[in-house]
Amino acid sequence: HRDADLDRGVAADVMSHKVIAISPDAPLDEAIHIMVEKRIRFLVVTEEGPEGRTPVGVLSTTDVIRHLRGPKWMWYHPENALIARPRVRQDRGTRN
Repeated sequence: HRDADLDRGVAADVMSHKVIAISPDAPLDEAIHIMVEKRIRFLVVTEEGPEGRTPVGVLSTTDVIRHLRGPKWMWYHPENALIARPRVRQDRGTRN
């Protein structure tokens, strides 16, 4: 059974070993360029600290799209799907 394989594996067995990082103050266009060029969907965001670079977050293509779309993105969130649908106007014919 395939689920049994999950019991034998650890994250290190399947993770990506080459981590591509970006600083928190990097421009979004730079992040997008890296993602497109490297064909990746996530960047680790790191800050320089007393002990070297430390991860402080993850930037995903979805994060970028949400930022670029602004409030319109809320229309596409599954939890809002029932309450945030745009209203469609139905024509009832012409008025006399």
